[in-house]
Amino acid sequence: MRLNVAMLMLALSASGCRNKPGTAQAPPPAAAPDAEGRLKGRVAERIDAPPYSYLRLTVGRGEAWAAVPQATLAAGAEVVVIGAAPMENFESKTLNRKFPLVYFGTLESPGGPTEQRGIQHALAAQGPSDVVVPRISKASGPEARTVAEVHQQKDGLRDKAVVIQGQVVKVNNGIMGRNWVHLRDGSGAGPTADLTFTTRQQATVGEVVILRGVVRIEKDFGAGYRYPVIIEDGTITRPKRR
Repeated sequence: MRLNVAMLMLALSASGCRNKPGTAQAPPPAAAPDAEGRLKGRVAERIDAPPYSYLRLTVGRGEAWAAVPQATLAAGAEVVVIGAAPMENFESKTLNRKFPLVYFGTLESPGGPTEQRGIQHALAAQGPSDVVVPRISKASGPEARTVAEVHQQKDGLRDKAVVIQGQVVKVNNGIMGRNWVHLRDGSGAGPTADLTFTTRQQATVGEVVILRGVVRIEKDFGAGYRYPVIIEDGTITRPKRR
């Protein structure tokens, strides 16, 4: 009889240690890319929202969300996301969902070579275009600079606001939650004739705009795409017609 009571008490104690139904489980720890910007994991979930596929990856004992150019991947597939650039509190308008943290990158192709499309393709297209722009008058005010002056004075302009008037020569929209625009004003030559800026506004190739933004130097977006100088948080206004 004493043995039966002891066994009953042991059973009750064991059952009390188990998680009760409905008890919330702690989320897996967040995972991060390695020092080379590579995020390697197993696909646990895929959500397609063209032009991206959002992947919930199991990375070791942790998890991470990644956004890559749309791809057909089955659950359980092993993938490597290269050039993984973090975006905090990123909101997908298509999904009507906000991700606390998502890494934008490109899937590594089988055998190692990078797929030259999607985000990396867009970033690679950020170099100076072949468009020749006639000299455009400089914006007014103490913050006004030409494209060439921003390149020449970049060290002294670090983290400072500038205003530039120029012509839009190239646009890549919707990359890492921003639009990437190239501006020329006829100043400078070669690499110093073209200036890239990011903005959440829309711009059209060929139009003349007045840009205001903050100068950043030595900006590295991973996967070998680095800018000696770039304008971020740009706002666009159009010159008044005379």
